[in-house]
Amino acid sequence: LVLSLAKFKRILSLDPYSRTAVVQPGVRNLAISDAAAPHNLYYAPDPSSQIACSIGGNVAEN
Repeated sequence: LVLSLAKFKRILSLDPYSRTAVVQPGVRNLAISDAAAPHNLYYAPDPSSQIACSIGGNVAEN
């Protein structure tokens, strides 16, 4: 069984005051950093492949 979550790539909310984001598993790390940047925030895990890495992959790996 293969389950692809690649199309689940929306940022549902970003709260700069609590510094939290609710995202779907297919969201790329770079998209989160780009969404957080106007608030002087960033997504701390910053691998060189952030354009290809997704939150779902980060959770699965760690």
